[in-house]
Amino acid sequence: MKNVFLLVLAIIILNCNLNAQWEQCNMPNSYAFYDLLTVGDKIYAGSYTSALYLSTNAGKDWDNIIDTSGIIGILCIANYEDKIFIGTASGVYYTTNDGVTWINANIGISDYVIFSLFINEKYIFASTQGKGLLRSSDLGQSWEQVNDIKSDSWIYSIVLYDNKILANASYQGFMCSSDNGETWTAIDTTLANFGVYDIVTTKDKIYVGTNKGIFYSTDSGYNWIELNNCLKDIFVRKIIIEGTNFTLATNKGIYFSTDNGISWLEQVLPNVDIRCITKCGSNLYAGTFLKGLMMSSDNGETWTNIYKGLPTQLISCFTDNGSNLFATASNFGVLKSSDNGNV
Repeated sequence: MKNVFLLVLAIIILNCNLNAQWEQCNMPNSYAFYDLLTVGDKIYAGSYTSALYLSTNAGKDWDNIIDTSGIIGILCIANYEDKIFIGTASGVYYTTNDGVTWINANIGISDYVIFSLFINEKYIFASTQGKGLLRSSDLGQSWEQVNDIKSDSWIYSIVLYDNKILANASYQGFMCSSDNGETWTAIDTTLANFGVYDIVTTKDKIYVGTNKGIFYSTDSGYNWIELNNCLKDIFVRKIIIEGTNFTLATNKGIYFSTDNGISWLEQVLPNVDIRCITKCGSNLYAGTFLKGLMMSSDNGETWTNIYKGLPTQLISCFTDNGSNLFATASNFGVLKSSDNGNV
């Protein structure tokens, strides 16, 4: 009986320790946090409930720095020098003083839904919901529609590679600009009707995760080669590359390759919908749909649900500030680990 009691006590203590490593940040619960951004010692969390939270003390305290009702639904956050930009369901805004004042950068685009921002030098590119690509050459003071990209396109991803800007547009595939978006050239239509979720570049290749598996290019996007094997018709949402080792977050679990993607091994989370993944130290962390927050300390061989009491449907993104790891949780705000998620 004593041994049974000790065993039960040990299990209880272990479970408490697992959950104790992660805590809910001190902010109101929110239906949807879409983006996290770390800038120096500041952490920003954007919510679709039109709140942008800022922490300056490693996530201990958070303040909502949105004080105007004109900003609707924060979908993305970006920074350039002293400016913090937000893409919203009502255009683009920015602040230079952490929300004391907000500047409306919406001339002509207040009815555009902006779901991603890409900044190169003083040029801002705004991906819209079915209204093509917008470009600003003066840090948001004015905007123009990129005429070479169809105005009803969805822009899935933008990346800088080999001093060129590559944008993946629905119906057109990859478009390329070598003059900061002044002109664009269609370079390949292979992925024209694919949803592109992630783009990762190496010294000599570009890899894209799509709703039809993973592809790569060795010629700056002009031609694409499948790396799919068993990955066709799988949504590849996130790609991590370390040398010859690949880790993929997909809607069917996590896949690994140790030979540059020639062959793939599905690990122990089959059919789990993985929405985001990150590596911190020697640990892997996976944010899921309906399955909570998962961690592996043995390169994906085994996984542990490290926040079993989490009443959430979706873990959507991660960020870290060097010593703390943060994750967004629907209906539960932002979670924080002060020891990089260790359990």
